[in-house]
Amino acid sequence: MERLPLRAVLLLVWCCVCALGIGPEWYNCSPANCAAPDCQCASWTAPAVNGTPLAAKDTPQFIHDDAIGQPTNQAVREIIDKHKNRNGCNMPATFFVLESGTDCLLAKAFWEQNSEIAIHSKTHLPLTSPFPLGPEGMWEEMFSVREYLNETCGIPLEDMVGFRAPLLVHNPAVRANLAAEGMLYDSSIIEFYAPDSTTSPNASTRLWPYTMDQGIPQDCTYFQGNNCTQEERYPGLWEFPLLNTQAANGTLLYSMDPGRDASAEYGAAAQGGLPAADLRQLLELNFNSSYNGNRAPFGIYVHTPWATPDAVAATNDFLSWALALNGTYAVTMRTVIEWMKDPVPVSQMDEWLSCKQVDLSKSPGATRCQVYTVKQGDFGEQIATDFGVAMADLAALNPNLDTLQIGEQVLIPPFDDKCGEGTPVTSPPTA
Repeated sequence: MERLPLRAVLLLVWCCVCALGIGPEWYNCSPANCAAPDCQCASWTAPAVNGTPLAAKDTPQFIHDDAIGQPTNQAVREIIDKHKNRNGCNMPATFFVLESGTDCLLAKAFWEQNSEIAIHSKTHLPLTSPFPLGPEGMWEEMFSVREYLNETCGIPLEDMVGFRAPLLVHNPAVRANLAAEGMLYDSSIIEFYAPDSTTSPNASTRLWPYTMDQGIPQDCTYFQGNNCTQEERYPGLWEFPLLNTQAANGTLLYSMDPGRDASAEYGAAAQGGLPAADLRQLLELNFNSSYNGNRAPFGIYVHTPWATPDAVAATNDFLSWALALNGTYAVTMRTVIEWMKDPVPVSQMDEWLSCKQVDLSKSPGATRCQVYTVKQGDFGEQIATDFGVAMADLAALNPNLDTLQIGEQVLIPPFDDKCGEGTPVTSPPTA
């Protein structure tokens, strides 16, 4: 199976509402032991404004959408650059960035254009516990990407405060590291609604983001090997639940990449999945449950290979419809949390949601016409990953990828007739 750097993007639609009595019996959180704005109990409602709960109709509804290479740049811009919020702010996305394969020029451009750069990992190793490389190795795998994005790409540390675990593998060791690093939030725990759920009992009553001061009330066993303990406490560290996409009857369909054909190979050339009309209908169904319910933040969680023509068309169609509805805003995950710390009613959102005005016509493209010389241990999939390009595009330029020899030259896309002999590069951008 083709291995690509995970390129996860979050398109988020948000709405809000706070309720006590949520979670398992042991979970004890209330305003008495969890004071706003830095502590937030798990809830089915948005934070109160000046002590007064917000009605759902007065709560904003947000839409939010891992290495950033040219495929990610192209796929995401085909969606977010086509939409604006009602106050004129461009639509941002939250990127969970992988160090390997990330193009600094592209990553910094997204950051400069109001998107959020969050972190994913260095090489996409699952963060199992115990970690094969030991505690120091786990720390390096989790946070060297943050150092790289700061020192090499020029993105401020204080602007990289979110995290999502590779393959959504999470455990107490991961969260303890996040708390020690001073991160603002994690978004690795799957959340789905079901009649017996103590956190999301139905489609219209789903879990809002919360801080882990008083523990983690969610069912953390969605994936084998993941676990949370009743003893975990991380003051000020938020959990942004990853809400599943579900069918009208509640059947679990997708945790990420809605509409993708689960039987298809997961690579840049993957096709198939729901037709555009069916995907649009599925997104609308799940969005409406939130918009007409408790307005929990609605996210579209995707990887670059998901962006087939049908998926892009359906998502653009859906966003045009959703953003025209009263009180709907496309924001980053960090923005949702900042709003929860300082909530305002939907009537004040146009003023509250400030942004830098940007010229999207000047967005950078990929570095063109590169020629890479093969070194000991190189192979096709690794070269594609390191340069942040699609394996299918690399193979189209280099038919001999399966038999690479040391010293051989590999053309890195984009590369066309205007490139001539190209520009030699001795290492990928992340080396």
